[in-house]
Amino acid sequence: MSEPPNSSGIEEKIRDAINQGSFNIAVNLIIAHSRDLLQPGKINELKEFLRAIPEEEYSKNPRLILVSANTDYLSGELQHALRIIYTAIPLLKKKSDTGGLSAAYRYLSYVYQDMGKNKKAIEISKVGLRYLAPDDFRGRAGLLSTIAGSYWRLLEYKRASSFYKKVMEIYIAVGDKEGEMRTLANSSAIEMALGNFQKAAREKEEVLRFYQNSDNKRSLCLAELNLGALYSQMRELERAESLLTSAILRAKELGLNLALGPAMVNLGEVLSMEKKFDQAESVLQQALKETEKNQTMPYYTNACLALSKLYRLKNNFDLSHKFAVKAIDFCPKESPIEQANVRFNLGQVFLCIKRYNEAIRLFKSALKFYERMGMDYHRAVCYLELANVEIKRENKKYALKYFTKGLKICKKNNYDFLFNPSFASNYYHLLDALGPKSFSLYIKKLHLKYELLSEPYVESKSDVKLLTLGGLKVFVNGLEIKRWRRNSARQILAVLLGKQITYRGGMFNFDEHFIPADSLMFALWQDKPQQLAAINLQVAINELRKIFEPELKEGKKSKFVQYESQSYRLNLKEIFLDLQEFLNYYSQARQYEISKRPKLALSYYNKALDLYKGDFLSGIDLIDIIGLREELSRIYVDMLIACARINFNYKNFDLCRNYCKTALEKDKWSEKCHSLLMECYARIGRKDLALKQYEILKESLEKDLGLQPGREIEELKNKILTD
Repeated sequence: MSEPPNSSGIEEKIRDAINQGSFNIAVNLIIAHSRDLLQPGKINELKEFLRAIPEEEYSKNPRLILVSANTDYLSGELQHALRIIYTAIPLLKKKSDTGGLSAAYRYLSYVYQDMGKNKKAIEISKVGLRYLAPDDFRGRAGLLSTIAGSYWRLLEYKRASSFYKKVMEIYIAVGDKEGEMRTLANSSAIEMALGNFQKAAREKEEVLRFYQNSDNKRSLCLAELNLGALYSQMRELERAESLLTSAILRAKELGLNLALGPAMVNLGEVLSMEKKFDQAESVLQQALKETEKNQTMPYYTNACLALSKLYRLKNNFDLSHKFAVKAIDFCPKESPIEQANVRFNLGQVFLCIKRYNEAIRLFKSALKFYERMGMDYHRAVCYLELANVEIKRENKKYALKYFTKGLKICKKNNYDFLFNPSFASNYYHLLDALGPKSFSLYIKKLHLKYELLSEPYVESKSDVKLLTLGGLKVFVNGLEIKRWRRNSARQILAVLLGKQITYRGGMFNFDEHFIPADSLMFALWQDKPQQLAAINLQVAINELRKIFEPELKEGKKSKFVQYESQSYRLNLKEIFLDLQEFLNYYSQARQYEISKRPKLALSYYNKALDLYKGDFLSGIDLIDIIGLREELSRIYVDMLIACARINFNYKNFDLCRNYCKTALEKDKWSEKCHSLLMECYARIGRKDLALKQYEILKESLEKDLGLQPGREIEELKNKILTD
């Protein structure tokens, strides 16, 4: 859905002018409306217009060259963008077009920055500032932001922060909220580099929420990529995988190739840590090709690093060494973080192949850099790897020294995840081997956290299964609980599910946090006196425990419904939940789509669809559930459309139609679905049905929402009419 018709129509006017040979009119329209035409989803059409314009028009209108360069930049064709910007600059100087020159230097600085040439980007940005008009606040903010970004990549944090502060002041002064969010997204990269993950996460989550509620899909894609990369470092792998998968699919849909390689690199690393090695290898090999093609050398280096790590985890040390060396060879000299990272990675390879002296030399070289820059996360990992080497060398004194230093940083910054034994490449084994007495409480905390010793449950023989899609069904030891002695027990189960399953930052989370008793009482008995509500809650909880564990003795801890500090939670790790399986299949399907294995993607989409028997906890109307229900409904529709598109590509038009019709039963305003159904009808020669489908959408939007069909579906209708 989009704006009412006739609000734009620019593309049609440009096309008409080109067809009539009125190139001057077409050029003026393209330049005047370039900001709109350069939006993702329109770039390919803009390229067609630009190809149709004769070369002599470019020399007469150098700003048209800048538009062309920008399309190349957004498509990831950096070298070509660079060449044609340099072609435009002398022409702009000849015309004394200072506004065009400031824009040219701004675009030039973007290209150099993405190529890893940060000093050149700063130099070029400063030249661009000379040509700025005094009232061009956004142009100034853009150039200052590029300078700041280059300084932080050169690890001159104070300078970078100073420039970001100036940029933020400009956007606040002109009331540009989106500009503020872009600046916050960029400046949070400094916090991430320094290892201040919690602060960086808060900032990046704020940016993501902003763009989720906007129409700027390009910035939403970048926000998903940036937050996903941060979650990857924090080992919040499920959240990272969800965001990065979404970013990749969105980048492909928008033609935003510049984001595609980095998102694939990060997703490959996440899959490696999750020990999904085959999928990781497929994604990373594609990332390598994408980053090499686009000449984004910092990301190409990171792709080599990720492949080196993957092969090291698979014990293929020859390939791991090959990519480690390749990363060193291609690492940009002006990317000091990557310079340190490639040395650290090669040290890890040498550790695996027992070249201990070389490993120590490389770790110390990287550590020297990380220490100088105050990069806590990297310092911690370096110390832990040095401890690893010294253990291998049977030098416990030095191992303990390095481990103590690493542990101190981990405790200070809450880097507990580095010791989680469920992730590939963790340091849990060092706790027993070296644990210094001075950190006994912290080490005990880590043992309790990751060995699950904090809950000494009596072993339960019960097997609990919850089906939440299409209502709420409970199975204990294979038998469905059809009669509940107290409905309040069933209600409290729904409330716990609604509060522990959350959707934030673009993903579902199955939280382990405890829910305060007051919150549970308020959800169900807000009109009752507190004392009576507390009794009702206790009775409902006891009933639920008895249902799950009929043999549970009085006073014994429950395996499934846990209590701590006046709070309760479901132990979702011990309960089968159809929703978790549904989302796992969905995630798997999207990754197969990314890996260009559509048949496997279709198979997993269908596994997920089979589980969707209806809306989440349908029939239970609690405020915590409504948002989850709507988001899951959206995912269900997206899966149906994905299945329809795959079948369309395989020319299975009957199946395509069936999926579309099922999706429209759930979301009758889905333009994606209506347009796919129109394409399907057109391909089987039923133009009449295709046009009828358009009218169905148009009538529905006007009647129910007061809106008109979007530009893309209008163009599809016109194309069907003229074919």
